[in-house]
Amino acid sequence: MVSLFFKKNSNDQEKFDHFLEKYDLSGDFYMKENNQAVETVEQSSAQFNYDPKTNRVWEKFLNRYNSNFESNGYTDYERSQAIVYTRNQLKYNNEKRIGVAVLEVGERENDSKALIDAIVPYYFDPKITNVRNRWDLFWRDGFRSLQYGNHSTKVGSIISGTNGVNLYHDLYGVKYNAFDFNAVHSGTAYSGLENEIDYIKRLNNLKIVNNSWGVRNSNSIPEAWYSYNFYSRYIDLVTANEREMIYVFSAGNNGNLAQKFKKLSRYQLAYNTIVVGSNDYNGKKSSLSSIGSYNTNVPLILANGSNYSY
Repeated sequence: MVSLFFKKNSNDQEKFDHFLEKYDLSGDFYMKENNQAVETVEQSSAQFNYDPKTNRVWEKFLNRYNSNFESNGYTDYERSQAIVYTRNQLKYNNEKRIGVAVLEVGERENDSKALIDAIVPYYFDPKITNVRNRWDLFWRDGFRSLQYGNHSTKVGSIISGTNGVNLYHDLYGVKYNAFDFNAVHSGTAYSGLENEIDYIKRLNNLKIVNNSWGVRNSNSIPEAWYSYNFYSRYIDLVTANEREMIYVFSAGNNGNLAQKFKKLSRYQLAYNTIVVGSNDYNGKKSSLSSIGSYNTNVPLILANGSNYSY
């Protein structure tokens, strides 16, 4: 049951009654499920907001990232409507959740830290967002165990955390082992992504692969990587065979380097991907964001990446 209180000597109740006459709210509200099964769609904790400018009452969700989203023109109202729509599609139309793989290389000081920590309540509600990590050992001068990472957890929270774009997705934390044993010891061309891509393709609801990583020492990488190359060709071949799967790559953070090194390179030069550059709070391109290429490929869109407010 939802209780509403109206300001005394105001016409708020009249406006709300008009809203109820105009809109059919059937299906927007339902009892919270007690079972914690994977397929259960839990009702998130939300409030209702009345906007006197538009005369709308809408379900409002926790949104600590609102200032980041608004820099890209994604309003709190639009986000809330998208969340409600997705929730109702899952609950009433038996739609499947969209799975998003968060592919990470690990952190600079410790590349074992590459998985999503869904236990942190600030970032995730485990009753709503399903998070699954791949805990396989990885090769780095010997076999090593994986850990939760700060970067991977924050990236996952932006996509589908409590304050993220949409709470009702499945997240898959996957470590990209750039120093794959076969890549290091084989004498043939090997991207190091083969094992990860094979795993991702076997996830039955996976639709998006997020890649928020790049080459660290850009001043020393081969010049050939700044033109269409083996790595970008590999991604194009993968996407050609998996047309329902979208690969998203960050443009990189080399925008402040010399002219040559600020350009896109390696995987970011694939044509069948979405390359995302960074903008600031004013919607302008961040100075740190990589831009341009010797191909026709450039960042397709911008998203807030400067001093992101978590």
